[in-house]
Amino acid sequence: MRLKIAFKKSDTCFNNVSGGTAINMVPDSCTASYSVHGETKTLSVTGKAAHGSTPEDGENAISKLMNELSGVVTNCKLIEFFHEFIKLEYNGESLGGQVSDEASGPASYNIGKIETVGDDIVLYIDLRYPVTFNLEDIVNAINSHLSENGFSDVKVEVITNKPHVYMDKNGAVIQTLLSAYRDETGDMSEPTVIGGGTYARAMNGIVAFGPMLPGRELTEHQANEYIYLSDLILDKEIYKTAIKRLVSE
Repeated sequence: MRLKIAFKKSDTCFNNVSGGTAINMVPDSCTASYSVHGETKTLSVTGKAAHGSTPEDGENAISKLMNELSGVVTNCKLIEFFHEFIKLEYNGESLGGQVSDEASGPASYNIGKIETVGDDIVLYIDLRYPVTFNLEDIVNAINSHLSENGFSDVKVEVITNKPHVYMDKNGAVIQTLLSAYRDETGDMSEPTVIGGGTYARAMNGIVAFGPMLPGRELTEHQANEYIYLSDLILDKEIYKTAIKRLVSE
């Protein structure tokens, strides 16, 4: 799901803040114009891009900028918010929304974008949460945590929420796909659960199957995205075997 939190510019030290290009990406740059001791200054920070479902693979430029200004600028609600509730985390622990389950692991929080909208500075969060948890419960827990810790006027709002796509790894479909993969590669790895929606949302009964192979650099949604030709050829054989077995079930 995607969340937003709005702060009045008048409650912050910022004249303008801009960072990130897409909510589902770890922002690799952030620039802010701010006031300190009556002087206007500008700070630009560079991070490292990554997919929003794996924020631990990147370096969040928005969080880094707020971290750099913490202790330098006082009486700035937005910086205080980051210092208290966001830090450099990506699991929602300080925000009050850390959850996990056995089926899909822990939730991930990506501070994907920040922008100035009129008199507000708006922060956008990409949240991938476990399949056994309810969206409303997570949002209520976060808002209660903020209220109990001096930020009762700051509210997390839901922009969008897409339902989970989940298939039992011991079911017929996953086991058939897994047998094709293992027979063609010799790799006995277990199937994984990811935070990305993928094309599995197109219709019921679909699961994402490849094409990335273990050990390869993950470059989706990034500049210079690529895949090895040898991997594509192997993928073709895996898919061919999988399709044959699926239609014979």
